[in-house]
Amino acid sequence: MLNILAVTSSGRLIEQLMLLEKDNPYFFHDVPDTEQGLGFITRRTPAACIIDDTAIRTGISSAEFLAALELLRVPALLVGTSLMSRTAAAANGFDAYITFGFPDDKEFPAALNEQLKRLIVPYCTGTAADSPVYSQGGVEVIAIGASTGGTDAIEAVLQALDESCPPVIITQHMPPGFTSMYAKRLDKTTPLRVSEASDGMYIGRGQAVVAMGGRHMELHRDREGYYVTSRSGCKVSGHCPSVDVMFQSAALCAGSHAAGVLLTGMGYDGAHGMLMMKKRGAYTICQDKETSAVFGMPMEAQRIGAACDVFPLDGIGAALRQRMRGDVF
Repeated sequence: MLNILAVTSSGRLIEQLMLLEKDNPYFFHDVPDTEQGLGFITRRTPAACIIDDTAIRTGISSAEFLAALELLRVPALLVGTSLMSRTAAAANGFDAYITFGFPDDKEFPAALNEQLKRLIVPYCTGTAADSPVYSQGGVEVIAIGASTGGTDAIEAVLQALDESCPPVIITQHMPPGFTSMYAKRLDKTTPLRVSEASDGMYIGRGQAVVAMGGRHMELHRDREGYYVTSRSGCKVSGHCPSVDVMFQSAALCAGSHAAGVLLTGMGYDGAHGMLMMKKRGAYTICQDKETSAVFGMPMEAQRIGAACDVFPLDGIGAALRQRMRGDVF
């Protein structure tokens, strides 16, 4: 079932969405304006977002909402009632535009469904969460996310790796100023070369980068290899930096060549990003309840089926090493 956010106060449009929901794997969540839409996507990341042109306001909430959708790579479809809407769609960077005409517009549901299918191809072509086909070996990058209790947990995982491991990207919920000190600590206490992430930094084997406090970190790849970007933005899943933002970028960039690890932490950040990684073929691990300082984030990931495996903290490093060798559990 794909969660789709609908930002609209139009009863007619909501009726059409409910009809579409009956015959398709969609679950629509409707909110009346972009301010509430922003609140929704900070709690969970939808597969797509439908926005009624009457809900777009000229205000900071709309600007922040559209920026957050872009940051999360959530495709956005503008449903318009006039030619001006098409101009607004192009100006604001919407991924698609569709006209919603008269109440008896019988073509609208089918046309909307086709647009949604086109926008959410990564979800439609991904493997179902309850039957993953993830990469056996070939791990090129490891993404680790954590919150409360995570500083020691991340250190324990890195200490179980060595200089030959693929690049590691880390998001630990921390305020600005503290992540640099934390990276220096990991550089001294683990076998890896660890530093705070900077915008455009390339990463290689035996290297780890920690997301800067107050800035989202995303993974990218070009002909020279993997690199990260670091940029400011609104909170996603309640945090900046957000584990969801990092995991989703790893899913899109590395697919089945990534491994994701979600460690101890309060809340739900990282759960939906990990599910996206799993759907794109990545190998995903959650820390178990017994060794988690706070069993929040890994619990949510396990609840929605995002974890390929669950291990105690002292077993995660070994599991990663086996996966890097291509061993099958």
